[in-house]
Amino acid sequence: MKSKLFLLLAITCIFSIHLSAQNLSINLIEGTLNGKKICTYTIDDITDLLGRPSKVYDVEDIVPEIGPRLMYHDLGLLFWFNPKSKDRSLFIISIHLSQTWDNDASKHYLQYSGEIIPEVNANNKASDIEELFSDYIISIRTVEEQKKALEETGLSNRLGANFNYLIKVGFENNTHDLRFIHEDLTKFLEKVTILCDN
Repeated sequence: MKSKLFLLLAITCIFSIHLSAQNLSINLIEGTLNGKKICTYTIDDITDLLGRPSKVYDVEDIVPEIGPRLMYHDLGLLFWFNPKSKDRSLFIISIHLSQTWDNDASKHYLQYSGEIIPEVNANNKASDIEELFSDYIISIRTVEEQKKALEETGLSNRLGANFNYLIKVGFENNTHDLRFIHEDLTKFLEKVTILCDN
């Protein structure tokens, strides 16, 4: 009897998590989450929308330049808030398009399953993204270029930086920009990050 009850509870939890992701819509060009500008979301807005995060990092007392982060591993989403804004508005959202290990939380980010406009997914290669966003401001940073830039700062790779093939997409309205992070060897898309210009 206990095992049947546990199974029923597990299925209910998984189904409700899946429904939450399915009900999300992220428009990369407009910079919106469910129709609202991403850069206007606060911590309360995100927790009201998605509920309790799987992990919270708030190290502002230790490192004031780093704002609080809310992780939703089961949804494939990470939200990072601006420590300098009075209302702690959102300034980075990462959308995991493939299962990714989070060393800090010792947990996987699952693949985001909600809607993304325009449609991008883990089967897109770098060339697909370049074509899809060709009407916008595109710049590319190879792994070698990123390593060289870090070495020029004198920091080398002591920070444990993880480099990927990176496509940046900017917009003339300057409210946000996009980072498409691709696996270096195959150039398949791993993650999309939206950065607010606030």
